[in-house]
Amino acid sequence: MLHEYAIIGHKRSEIGRWLGFCSLLLAPIITGITTWLSQAPFLLTSVQERLATFTISTGVVYLSIYWLFNCYGWRWLDCILHIPNLNGHWRITGATKNQDGSNRFEWKGELVITQKWDRIAIELKTDQSGSFSETASILVKHDGESKLSYSYQNHPRPGEAELQKHQGFCELIFDISRQNAEGHYFNSLGRYTFGHMSLLKIEQEK
Repeated sequence: MLHEYAIIGHKRSEIGRWLGFCSLLLAPIITGITTWLSQAPFLLTSVQERLATFTISTGVVYLSIYWLFNCYGWRWLDCILHIPNLNGHWRITGATKNQDGSNRFEWKGELVITQKWDRIAIELKTDQSGSFSETASILVKHDGESKLSYSYQNHPRPGEAELQKHQGFCELIFDISRQNAEGHYFNSLGRYTFGHMSLLKIEQEK
């Protein structure tokens, strides 16, 4: 389920003001264009009459611009806004660690990140369980790498008697290409384990 997330150093309120300013400019322009089109001789009289009386509110324009920006626009302005696009499917190889740093056991899975400007969802699927993000934040580091931090809730699959529902926290560092990532996690409140994860974007393998 998509939920809000923080982008460190990015002020969404400022973007909202710019979107509002654009809607104030565009609303009368759109209305003027439709009024001008109503004079086209090839249109039916009924269509001309409707276009001549057409007006569009600033609110409708704002909602339209917001939807476009939320779904697509923020990706195109990455070089200005510095919001890393982490959307995609990621193949994971992980290892749960012992206290001395040795591997307790290894596991594999798939991470699915669904990201918009104001919402995100991070879902991890393995053969034994699935986890879903509850809170998240993104930080663009000075070297261009991106750090995704999120808390999650894990639900074991039916038949996994050794596992039980638990909560955890994960930090992932994505390289500049955003095709690879390394990170670590720890679990609590039901399963006290920690480990390391390596991610590779699945599209890169095709």
